Amino acid sequence: MKYDARMRAALLVLIAMSLEAAAAPPTGYACAPGATNKGVGCTCPAKHREKRDAENIAVCAAAPTATALQQLLALLNKSDLVAATELARKYDFDEKGQQEAAKIFVKWLAPLREPVALQASRGQCSAVNKTLAVVGQWRALFLTMIGTHADKRYKEYKDDVMDAFIDKLDELLEPMTSNLASCIATASKDDGTAQIKAAYDANKEPIKKCFDGLPETKGPLTTKIVVDADGAIADIKFFAIWTDLDVKLINQRLEMVRLDEIGQRETCFRKAIETWKFKPNARGFAATITVAK
Repeated sequence: MKYDARMRAALLVLIAMSLEAAAAPPTGYACAPGATNKGVGCTCPAKHREKRDAENIAVCAAAPTATALQQLLALLNKSDLVAATELARKYDFDEKGQQEAAKIFVKWLAPLREPVALQASRGQCSAVNKTLAVVGQWRALFLTMIGTHADKRYKEYKDDVMDAFIDKLDELLEPMTSNLASCIATASKDDGTAQIKAAYDANKEPIKKCFDGLPETKGPLTTKIVVDADGAIADIKFFAIWTDLDVKLINQRLEMVRLDEIGQRETCFRKAIETWKFKPNARGFAATITVAK
């Protein structure tokens, strides 16, 4: 298989997790210059095609131009992923555009392997998280570039998609996620209940506001918080069962609404905790605590 074909296929793997969502109704509409087709997507004018962006919002994307591609690549070379993703919403970039973007992605990612491994070995899990957050921005870019057309293009590559992903990107991405997992596991070995509970007791109000209006959970609402060697929040795992809300929304087949409703609250919760700072520790610590609504 040629390099470009492998890279194109590898990019499609990055959007595999979104294919199921793409088959569901959009979470929003930005159809101009087309018209909204509620529950379906957009009805787009000539020289435009309907697609979904990384947030499953339906848009009318124009056919790509050489100028638009040059603008996209210039933004990526400057690492302006926010502006690049916004531009990708406006155009239905073809495989050539995806390939060119992929080359810049790999060029950016390749030299980070060793620094990330070193950060993880020092217990600097939050520093590794920052790099992976940027990887997430790249993923959002590719999700937006390919959009709902992915399910059709997927058929063209079939089994080659996974093979290409393993050959091209797994060797770069897997070490980073493994390094982070190892870093978090090391920090989790030390009990930090006293420090984390004290931080929670001092910051209850911002957390309570995140769950205003939601029904009571079935059982306790708990969170596992991991602090790295720098005293920064390295990982937050949130545990809650919203029984009444789940039943109501699942019965109405409003799974995307459920995810949006609870997801927004959990994002609020995580942001409130991510601001906490602790004294640096040799390798970090962790604790699971109960959170009051």
